[in-house]
This record gives sequence, C-alpha cells and structure tokens, in this order.
Amino acid sequence: LEEVHLHRQVELAHQVGDEDEGPAQEADHHQLVRAGEEGPDLARQLLDPGGDVALTALEQAAHEGGLVTVDPNIRPALVGDREVALRRFWRAAAAADLLKLSDEDAAWLFPGRIPEEVLPDLAGRGPRIVVMTQGGEGAMAYGPGGLVDVPAWPVHVTDTIGAGDAYMASLIASALDDAELFEQEAA
Repeated sequence: LEEVHLHRQVELAHQVGDEDEGPAQEADHHQLVRAGEEGPDLARQLLDPGGDVALTALEQAAHEGGLVTVDPNIRPALVGDREVALRRFWRAAAAADLLKLSDEDAAWLFPGRIPEEVLPDLAGRGPRIVVMTQGGEGAMAYGPGGLVDVPAWPVHVTDTIGAGDAYMASLIASALDDAELFEQEAA
C-alpha cells in the first residue's frame, strides 16, 4: 500500500505536480489519500495559501481511483471566512469515499441540524460512507445499507488526544480489508 500523507505544501505540490517538479504521480488501486487529523487536517486545507492545491490533490486521487478519506477536524478559530471554508469542505467531501466527522465538526458545518439529516445529505454529495463520532454517545454512519447507530463501549477516559485518529485508522483498515464494505447492505 502506498500511503500518501499530505503533510506540507511542498510534499503536496510534489503529489499534484507543478512546473518545477513535472507531472503528478500516477495513482493506482493501492493508493490511499488521507486528509484529516494526521496532517494536514482539513482545517488547514480550508486556509490559504495552499487550500485549493490540497483539494486538487484529493480530487485527482478520486478521479484516478485512489481511496480518498477525509476527516475535516474543523478548528473554527483557524478556518477564516466561513463561506470559503464551506465551499472547500464540499469539494473535499465530494472527492471522498469515506468521510468521518465529529459531532463538533457537524455543529460548525451544519448548525441546528441533527445527524439523521446531515449524514444522508453528505452521502448524497459524494462520499460512499459517512461516519459521525459522538464521543461517549457512540457513532452514527450512513452507507449503502442506510443509517446505523452504534453505541460507545463503556470505558474510563483519561485523555481524548488521538481518539479521532484511532477511530479513523480503524475505519480505513476496515475499508482496505473489505472493499465490498462500500456496496454491502449492512455497511
């Protein structure tokens, strides 16, 4: 598996291709493009400079058949102009196969809307599976089989740092282990 992390604009420009570096690398069915908490989070992709370049890389990977996963990890204090951020979020969502967002991300993106409305709406705009984590309340997902609500396991939480990364890693592992997940009724 060739994993493409979009850590910095320099690495991203290399993936997309520019005048100095030559053509973009060819994507194949083994390529994974991850935009999320493990660099750069989508919040950084919503910012300039470079936001459009990062989104172009996601769109290119989707076009070329890569598995594109997105975790917006919204940081309201960093994203700047709301309209620009929303436009870029929708571009990233449209390119994604798998979109994971937290209930906090959803509250910023879709104020006043409930998960049962948000998840199908997002899936209708591109992602084949959309998952919303809800902390101690569990998670909800929308995929080919419709809406699924999964309760959280009872645990003693010491620190939540890395929880989103671990959750997204398990989603990605599931998608890579079972490509039919995107077609199954019970996804």
